[in-house]
Amino acid sequence: MAGGLRDATLVTLWSDETQGELAAVSVGPASRFEGGYAFTALERPLLLDAQKEFRLTQQCFPGMADIWFDGCAEPGQLSRESSARNLEFLGSVYHGGRHFPSLVDRESGEYRRAGMLNLKLLGQDPAAEAEAFLHNSQVMLPPGGAADDATQDLMQIRLICMSPAPKGEPAP
Repeated sequence: MAGGLRDATLVTLWSDETQGELAAVSVGPASRFEGGYAFTALERPLLLDAQKEFRLTQQCFPGMADIWFDGCAEPGQLSRESSARNLEFLGSVYHGGRHFPSLVDRESGEYRRAGMLNLKLLGQDPAAEAEAFLHNSQVMLPPGGAADDATQDLMQIRLICMSPAPKGEPAP
């Protein structure tokens, strides 16, 4: 049980605009662990437009061997321990089955499950990294994305991950 996960599960990045799946990876015991999170690399980099909404989900199922964070983060935690300069946490979403997470959890607190999932942006300055990457390679843009002079508004997400839960908290 490397890093603390016993099972693999699917983590998916969705476009709010198209409600389509942009990327999905299996995260589990074979994943690389860093800072309390398990990371699995995408097969190829994905360039995302700024000012658009994306949703990151973890597939959950009855009898999961791993428990996950189901609490609420403090507002200060988000600014200190996240890429708040590049990303904004808008709230928790869900849906039964492997579908776009269209249901918003409005009853559980503003920052519920913030930190349950995480992602990595490429480089120290994701906007600059995205601009350089866009000019130096072929890249897959999401539907409606454009490669133009506004590349500073593009961010590249290379890795997404699932967090192992704090010890002692039950899985739903």
